[in-house]
Amino acid sequence: QHNIQSKTADHLTMATTSRQPLVKEGEKLMTLSDGRTLAYLQGGDLNSRKVAVVHHGVFSVGDISENMNKFFNSVGWMCLAPSLPGWGRSTPSPATATLSDWPSDVAQLLVHVMGPANQPTHLLFFGGSYGSIWAHACAANPKGALPSNSIRGLIIMGGFSPFTVDEDYSKEMGWMDWLGVGRPSQWYPFCWLSYLMGWMIGYKITGNVEGSRDMLRMILTGPKAMTPEERAQIESWAINEAGTTFEEWETGMAKNMALSVMNTYEGYYVVKKF
Repeated sequence: QHNIQSKTADHLTMATTSRQPLVKEGEKLMTLSDGRTLAYLQGGDLNSRKVAVVHHGVFSVGDISENMNKFFNSVGWMCLAPSLPGWGRSTPSPATATLSDWPSDVAQLLVHVMGPANQPTHLLFFGGSYGSIWAHACAANPKGALPSNSIRGLIIMGGFSPFTVDEDYSKEMGWMDWLGVGRPSQWYPFCWLSYLMGWMIGYKITGNVEGSRDMLRMILTGPKAMTPEERAQIESWAINEAGTTFEEWETGMAKNMALSVMNTYEGYYVVKKF
């Protein structure tokens, strides 16, 4: 396992250093109590004590679009979008960590942003795709790290259960996902299949927006993955609701994808764990 990880890291380092570094505009860093780094974006009404925490999915980082920023500001809410552990510039969680430890990181982020004497009056958790299980963890607040009387709601978009507890998750999976984070990645000794898949994907997308766009079009936005009717719906949404275009929306996702694995691939490797 160590040799596979070392070789993967070498390939990712070569891929990253051979391309122009990417930067997430507006991203901030904080140091958690155990010395780990948490990367995040902050938007909306920066003085509000009503806070929405947005959780991203796989191959992404914390992100607040211009449209989101305007919306949260208009309704008087602050928005925080942390990069989950092991993604982007957020340090991976300790090997012993579980989902129930994540609310403690979020609680520290709130203190860092708002100050120790300024608790949030309202907390709302958003989760998209893989981020849904992390948002669930905050709403459940199993260890009481977050102020329970402030939790007001949970919004899930394209959510699913953790792979380890959902017996039927593979029914909707493509073969790449199934091999990379599904049962095979958990069965094989040292999880070598997961590291191999990580290398195959990471070599193409690490720090590379064009490579990430190609990958994105293959699995999500291209003509083989999206019907003309679906594309028309998203184009309409992008222009009329998000204030952008399909191409800009796609490029934004590709950039986040490239940023997500620039420093480490541990975020991907633990997907199968949760």
